[in-house]
Amino acid sequence: MKIKAIDNKNDLFSIKNIITEELLEKLSLEVLDTIPYTKMEGLQAQMPRRKLVPVTGSTLSQIQEHIDKQKDVISKAVGYKINQIDSVFWLDQPGFSIDAHIDNPGVGNAMQIYLSNCKDLGTIFYNVEDSEIVTKEDKQRWHYQGSHPPANIRKAFDFETNTGYIMINNNKQLHGVPNTVGKDDIRLSAYCYLNYED
Repeated sequence: MKIKAIDNKNDLFSIKNIITEELLEKLSLEVLDTIPYTKMEGLQAQMPRRKLVPVTGSTLSQIQEHIDKQKDVISKAVGYKINQIDSVFWLDQPGFSIDAHIDNPGVGNAMQIYLSNCKDLGTIFYNVEDSEIVTKEDKQRWHYQGSHPPANIRKAFDFETNTGYIMINNNKQLHGVPNTVGKDDIRLSAYCYLNYED
């Protein structure tokens, strides 16, 4: 596994090779459309995105367990102690994209691992100025008020199998997926909540 800070802010990291080849091979044999799923909740409820259900003993369940077992290695790389990694699986449907946004503080720190190859459909992070962020007393908390799409790209992650990013959430983590998933694209990822000690 390789984890590397993308700049000197130390709040955004690239990650590669977290999943074993054996698990990736098992995943490649799965018929994704037959895996049970639920709809997304909250602000993502209307998005064309499935939240796959990792049935006990399934390949997805094994991937969940494997990711959680990497918490000590990831803790060392990012500089804080992770107690547990809770992973969910997103299968994005045709028409999916997401505008540049900042996650609300409740998201905490997160990691997204890409589990397929999708050209030009990776997450893009942007540089923002303080003047472009408005803090409100609402559930979202942090609101981006700058240009759409943002002009200053901090890091464009390629959507390639067994790669992804770790994000230390804060009011400057503006990111999105500006390109749209097509009918022949398979955009599958593990979204992982990094639960840490206070």
